[in-house]
Amino acid sequence: MEDKTRATNLSDPLAIRRAEQVLALFDDHQAAFEAFDPQFDAAYRAQWRTAIDAAISFPTDESTLDEQKGYLQAIAAQAKLAKQAVADLRYYAQKAFGTKGFYTVFGFGRSARSRFSTANHVVYLHSLHRLAQHYSAQLTAQGMAAGQITALETVANHLLEAEVQQETYKRLRTERAVVRSQTMRHMWGFVQEANKAALVVFATDPVLRGLFGG
Repeated sequence: MEDKTRATNLSDPLAIRRAEQVLALFDDHQAAFEAFDPQFDAAYRAQWRTAIDAAISFPTDESTLDEQKGYLQAIAAQAKLAKQAVADLRYYAQKAFGTKGFYTVFGFGRSARSRFSTANHVVYLHSLHRLAQHYSAQLTAQGMAAGQITALETVANHLLEAEVQQETYKRLRTERAVVRSQTMRHMWGFVQEANKAALVVFATDPVLRGLFGG
């Protein structure tokens, strides 16, 4: 779908390259531009250069996607730790209670289903942590370390934080897209102004008019 907020049909890298080409042409003929319109002075040229540099330094779509992958990897890493924490508890719960009676209170069969939703999985992990605390005497008697019980709560908190960070970033990507569009439009505005002025400045020179895009 066409992005109607774009100032040009060129991709961002090509638009930046074209802006630098036109700026170089402007530098070669600045005196003629400034004689036509005093706005085309050294300060104007400096603003144009700054606008190009801002467009160059703005995060690319590729770098944004890489950041997104980083958040997904953070969630995956915490999910892996959560799986291990649940496995530790299951092992010691079986040692303490077998596979019946109090063992069924933990509801280990819900673990896989809860992972379809981070929120559900976090609630599940916190529930397991409280249950592990409730049965801590029996579990520690079988060799479960206090740190393994605490790990259930810790990984739940970290998993939630990783998910919140990703969701926040996804929304900030919208802000970044808006700012990038504004940055590119600002840069391209200088190109358009130079092209418009070139139609008059080089009214009798079709070659230069063509170089500026007129």
